[in-house]
Parts: sequence; structure tokens; C-alpha cells
Amino acid sequence: MSFRSGGMDYPLPDPELVFDSYRRRWNAFALARLTILDDWLDWLRRSVAVSRFDVHSEPMRLPDGLQIGCIGKVQYAIVDLADLPNDAVAVLNCLADYAFFCGTGRKTTQGMGQTVRPAGWSDG
Repeated sequence: MSFRSGGMDYPLPDPELVFDSYRRRWNAFALARLTILDDWLDWLRRSVAVSRFDVHSEPMRLPDGLQIGCIGKVQYAIVDLADLPNDAVAVLNCLADYAFFCGTGRKTTQGMGQTVRPAGWSDG
């Protein structure tokens, strides 16, 4: 997976970029009453961080050239439980499950950003 951020390719699984990617795709198809508001994204910025990762960069040859992306596993954690909105964790989990269907980041229609949510982190 990779993102386009600030006019540059950014191949790191930053929580804001990852979950806002899912949120924008969700909102594109959701009924108005099911859209995820910007307030939730503000909470995510303040409260969710990468807690564990095993990733590396990987080049992918696409029709328009070589794209560098990130491949591997990432675990996110809620690091600030203060001011926790009622549905914030439910939305986070919903979007994490939705990732399988929408993909992560850019160029998902060309094979990048395939995402699977594992049951847990395996140390083996």
C-alpha cells in the first residue's frame, strides 16, 4: 500500500492516512445517516497510534511505472481513552473490517493495497 500525501508517494501505514482512506470510501457509498463525520477523524488523530509493525518497502510494476509500497503487518492501538466518543471504537472496528473490501491507499484497482484483518498478532 501507498498513499499520495503532500504531492509525494508515502508508503508508511500512518493511522490517519489508513483509516481516512477507508472512511472516504465508506462515505462515498453510505447512506447520509451512516456517514462518518470529520469529528471522528479528529478523535483518531489524537487517540490512535501504531503499536506494532513488521513492514518493508516493496516495488510493484504498474502500467504507468514502478510504484514503491509497503507490505507487512501493522497493529494499531487506542492510546488515549479520555474524551472517547460513544461510537469511536465501533467505527474503528467497522472500518478495519471494511478494509478487506475497499483496500488500503492508492492504486487499489491496479492490485495495490490488498488488506486482510487477522484475528490477532502471531509471534511465530
